[in-house]
Amino acid sequence: MVLEWATQEDKSKIQDVIQRTVPNEQKETYSLKEFGYFYNEKLQLRQIAKPEEKFFYISERHYDALGDAIVDYIQEQMQKYGLKKVPVNEAEENYIFVSDDFQEKERVIILCCGSGAVKAGQWARALCINDTLHTGSILDYLKQAREQDYGVIVLNPNQTHVRINGVPLEEKCDFMNPTRIPGPEKKDVRWIENSGSGGEHFIWAWDNFVGKSNKVKDVSLVAHSAGGYHTMDLLENRSSEVKDLVRGIGFTDAVHSVKQSDDFAREFLPRHAVNWITSKLPVNESIGRGGTRNSGCELRSAGTTSHEMTSSSCQKYLFEFLEEMINEAHQL
Repeated sequence: MVLEWATQEDKSKIQDVIQRTVPNEQKETYSLKEFGYFYNEKLQLRQIAKPEEKFFYISERHYDALGDAIVDYIQEQMQKYGLKKVPVNEAEENYIFVSDDFQEKERVIILCCGSGAVKAGQWARALCINDTLHTGSILDYLKQAREQDYGVIVLNPNQTHVRINGVPLEEKCDFMNPTRIPGPEKKDVRWIENSGSGGEHFIWAWDNFVGKSNKVKDVSLVAHSAGGYHTMDLLENRSSEVKDLVRGIGFTDAVHSVKQSDDFAREFLPRHAVNWITSKLPVNESIGRGGTRNSGCELRSAGTTSHEMTSSSCQKYLFEFLEEMINEAHQL
């Protein structure tokens, strides 16, 4: 149980936190308020009953359910930036977010998160919980994208399958259980149409929005961590369109690699992309193209040694680079 590791004198305090932050009712989804949390003016997660108190860990099941509530909160904020949720198939099993005025925009930015539990709107779930939404979410990117008149697409590449029978509610809501909910076996999942992989998801979004737009002239891509792999899928499968439309790619500690046989990426990336990676060097200082990375492009310091922090720490310089790439394309 969650209290087994606690000293006797702390148990009453822990029980008090549990009463404040563990919902009694079993439901499929919860709001932040039902967990007893809110985001303050600094976009820090705090307890409603004691606003000075930070997140308190109960169990992995509680953490995951709270994480889902945080995703809902972030996506509500995204809608305030003029983004709408668009399903990728008739069953609405996955989605992307797209600017309301996308079809009117000449410049577009596509944001792709990394792998794991993160969903559309997040760079790092742990930062959304333990730091701020400034570092853990894409909200600051949306603010700057709006200021620079971008149309926006936000991908959700990690939602690739659904459980055929779901998870029993009593198991999902057993928040005092210290174990994780077991993952499904292959026979118990069905792959999502148009989102069976992160790469397929990226290409579907490209084809249905960038590919169908009569206005788009300049596309910028931002990909964090494993989002680099999905970007490489796009380059491999839509190389002619990428060559014509993509001006710049900002990778943030992306973990992709470039194949020796991939002639297009080997020619395109050095001229159009930068990967801001973890480093003790000052932010934006060039690290060259060597080392253990095979990103196919220049490496620069993100100004942090935290993988999760790279997207937020290099944001200013990443947008400056994308702007330079757009301006350079129009000078040719």
